[in-house]
Amino acid sequence: MDGSNATSVASNSPATDQRKYQRYVVAFPAFVDDGVIVQASTVIDISREGCRIRCRETTPGAKYFRIDIHLAGPNETLAIDLAVMRWSRDNDIGVEFIIMSPAAQERLRAVIRSCEEAAARPEHDTKREKHPSAVQT
Repeated sequence: MDGSNATSVASNSPATDQRKYQRYVVAFPAFVDDGVIVQASTVIDISREGCRIRCRETTPGAKYFRIDIHLAGPNETLAIDLAVMRWSRDNDIGVEFIIMSPAAQERLRAVIRSCEEAAARPEHDTKREKHPSAVQT
């Protein structure tokens, strides 16, 4: 996961209390493919079952689409074969993951584990090593 853009900050949104899984703030480049247009975007938070995506242009025209999330390097992509848009606001969309390969499921679990480990580190520990995938703020 070296070089990816995960951070240890949990997302703080109004729906957080209603969620089954914690979301973690990240900054992963992604492509959303609704079958008509492939749009560059950024995953700004992620959980075990979904994510929030900030679209550069407008939100996708279709409710169902494919997402390719680029993690650490050019060869490390998390491919979500089918996702559904649950909400949209401005250029942000809330997405639930529906179908992905077993390899993609394992890759997602690794991303979440990395975020959980980073979140568990005490903030006051100045001697700790910086999380290899932490976003610089």
